Amino acid sequence: MFLVGARSTNRRCLTTPKRKYERLLQRHPGDLRGPKAAGQQRAANWGKWQAMNRRRKNAVNTTAKVLSVFIFLSVLGVAQDAQTQPATDGHFTVAAMNLQDSPFSVAEGVKDVRLSGTFKATGGTASKIIVLVMTDDQYARWQNSHSGVPSTPSNGGALYNSGEVTQGTINLSLPDSPANYHVVFNNTHFRYPKAIEADLTWQWNVAQ
Repeated sequence: MFLVGARSTNRRCLTTPKRKYERLLQRHPGDLRGPKAAGQQRAANWGKWQAMNRRRKNAVNTTAKVLSVFIFLSVLGVAQDAQTQPATDGHFTVAAMNLQDSPFSVAEGVKDVRLSGTFKATGGTASKIIVLVMTDDQYARWQNSHSGVPSTPSNGGALYNSGEVTQGTINLSLPDSPANYHVVFNNTHFRYPKAIEADLTWQWNVAQ
């Protein structure tokens, strides 16, 4: 009885570790096939992770490059649409008791029309000049008017009137429709010629 019991106990001691090893081998084969196999498994896993990380980085870089190209082309398209033209010569003289008119025409299909820049007058005791921006109709009425009332935006006689100034700045937005405009340097009230320095620019975009 004792020997049989001993044999039975020994059999259980021999089989239990084997079954445990088989179960662990099924769950973690890379760790139980020896140190070399486990190292190879870990190296393979590390390689897979590195490859996946490289693919993610490449995808991010590709997206960034595509976005940069899109932004560049968009800015380039805007730059190509923008048009500019000087409104007057940079330096000129307006005779005493006289004026100088610089006309400008806005064609069909033009938008975002703007006149901007600076001017300065020199000559005489006060170096004064009057600068006006007017439409065709306003210019015609102004030339034929003898009322002595200044043509200003408030009374509809002009789009811009500087008044009697030595220098000034213009920043004027105009409608998106065909029209003719006049930039007038009016020296008709003064008995001295005026030397004018002007940096005035018409700017517009071509409608797409």
